[in-house]
Amino acid sequence: ILWADNDSAQGPLHLNFGLEKNGEAITLAKEEDGEIIFLDIVSFNRQTSDISKGRMPNGGPDWRFFKSPTPGKSNVEEQTDIEDSGDSKATGYALRGNYPNPFKNTTTVNYRIPKQEHVRIAVYNNLGKLEKVLVDRTHSAGSYSVQWNAEGLSPGIYFYEMKCDSYSEVRRALIAR
Repeated sequence: ILWADNDSAQGPLHLNFGLEKNGEAITLAKEEDGEIIFLDIVSFNRQTSDISKGRMPNGGPDWRFFKSPTPGKSNVEEQTDIEDSGDSKATGYALRGNYPNPFKNTTTVNYRIPKQEHVRIAVYNNLGKLEKVLVDRTHSAGSYSVQWNAEGLSPGIYFYEMKCDSYSEVRRALIAR
């Protein structure tokens, strides 16, 4: 466990930088044989004091908020009244973070729509250039997943966007080879 609290005087687990309260992305990487290997990435929005964010179930694709952090133990399902803007339960739309992320060749993108409508999920590079269209069709209401094969794309950060008639959301993905 590392604290990004810009207070390294508290010890080696307290980093010399802080996280932006209004949100950003965190990437976890390691160096192996002179090469940087990306392990995970998470984006977050405006933060709430004393609320942690973790995967539920442990190691799974979905991020949840927790009232009680459980360092070194399994995350425990609990209710919070905090809702991630990436999971729009009020409207029934959702674009989940891809899993695994980072990934080498293939990853899965899960999404949900509340009514029948046209869905387009497209992948863009970090300069905004369209790289690939994953979904471009009309779906009935429900939850869906699509496999993203990144063959031919260079390692780096990409963005995938889901657009419907009345909904749009963007997520980040990291290709690491």
